[in-house]
This record gives sequence, C-alpha cells and structure tokens, in this order.
Amino acid sequence: MAKNNQDLMTESKENYLESVLKLSLKCNIEKFDDDTDKEIFHKEAIDALIELQNDENVTLKSEVHAINIKDDLNYSKPSVSIMLHNLENEGFITIDNDNHIHLTDIGYQIAKKTYERHLILSDVLVQFGVNIKTALEDACKIEHDLQDETFNIIKNYYINKYCKC
Repeated sequence: MAKNNQDLMTESKENYLESVLKLSLKCNIEKFDDDTDKEIFHKEAIDALIELQNDENVTLKSEVHAINIKDDLNYSKPSVSIMLHNLENEGFITIDNDNHIHLTDIGYQIAKKTYERHLILSDVLVQFGVNIKTALEDACKIEHDLQDETFNIIKNYYINKYCKC
C-alpha cells in the first residue's frame, strides 16, 4: 500500500471520497429536487451537518459498493474501478472481501471536510433563493476551490444563524 499523501489529492478524488461518505450517512440532501420545500431541504441539511459533526456518533453503513458510487457520480464502471483502485493504493479507502468500500481515517477526514462544505454551501445558496438543483450543482463546484479562511467565515455565519451544531 502506498503512503498516504494528501498532496496527491485532486478534486476528482475528493468527489469519490465524498460520495462514499454521503452514501454511508443516514441524512443525504442529494435526494431532493426543485419540487422539495426549501424548509425540508434546510432541515435535512442541518440534520446531515449535525450527524457529520458528531464523529463519535457517526455510524457509517458498510454496504457502499462501486455501483453505488457509479450511480451517484454518474461515471462509467471502468472509471470508478480505476479510481477506487488508486484510492485504495494511496490509503484513502479499503475494500473488503464482499467489495464493501470503507473510508480509512485519512479518507474519512477528507470526505468529511468536503461534504461539510457541500452541505453548508448548498443550503446557504438555497437560503439565498437559488433553486435546489442549481444550489447542489454549484456547491459541488465551489466546495473544492474556496480557501479555508473564506469557508470558515461562511461556516461560522451559517452555524450562528441556522443551527447549534
């Protein structure tokens, strides 16, 4: 197994790790569309954020398979297979004998950081009046490019205004 190296992290790898995490969590805002009431979306985003913040209470499902990631990210089977192999070799995930995908500690930390950004940014955009589908798509683009300082200011504002996470 290759040495963990966050310097090798790319937006694509972050997307894969985030996919494993969100497929593993109870709360998942990706199921909503523009017909969803924005208050329901907001509540689910906060619930997911609270679930994510309580590391000791997070119980990740172990039933995530490559096909789930393929469907979630809308990538081809060969692309998913290659990336999962790379992520495993780099120490970000493990794949057990039943082909269940598990995040390693470092993989979980990267996925958590990325998904936290996604949750907060998508909900902030929805609260500003952006439709849910667009907010989810735009948050996915923005989450990778924001400096930590900028995101932390947005996060602090969001938490103080909307939740007691």
